[in-house]
Amino acid sequence: MKAIANIATLAIIISCNNTSTTTTSETLATKLPEKPTSIDAVHATLKGKNYKTINAGTISPFEMDKDNPYEWQDKLQDTSAKKYLSENMEFTLNFTNDTSVTVFDDGEQSQGTYRIDTTATEDHPTGMKLKLSYMSKMFGSEPSLLTFTYLINGISDKQLFLQTPREVNNRKVVVLMEAR
Repeated sequence: MKAIANIATLAIIISCNNTSTTTTSETLATKLPEKPTSIDAVHATLKGKNYKTINAGTISPFEMDKDNPYEWQDKLQDTSAKKYLSENMEFTLNFTNDTSVTVFDDGEQSQGTYRIDTTATEDHPTGMKLKLSYMSKMFGSEPSLLTFTYLINGISDKQLFLQTPREVNNRKVVVLMEAR
């Protein structure tokens, strides 16, 4: 009788410990923030907030994946793509006010400016865009002014979901950021 009680207790303990508290790709996909509604709403949400990347992934270019186009780094089989995406985990944005931002990317911290717009170009599809401009030594020893455009795929008080200008294996890279 003691053996049965011990086995039952052990089964209960194991089943209780199997509930995951970590965020998986499936739960991220259901918790992504909504697309922004206006430039003013985006400015109000970003102002004074610090965002840190909590996950990175890619967007599938295939029509068959349109209902769930994101492949998060924890589900990737390609180790080189996984390594590249893990490097994006250091990306942070600290929005000081309506125009100033501190960017930490590729091991470099830079002061810059940002603006939000909806201008569509050949390189950038329609939608709300975050344009970051800052000095960087990315392409040499002398700093130069660089401007990067990020499509805002979603925004809320707690999260910022961006499509970056980067690609890996011909797939656009996305980052999910959390307000700190």
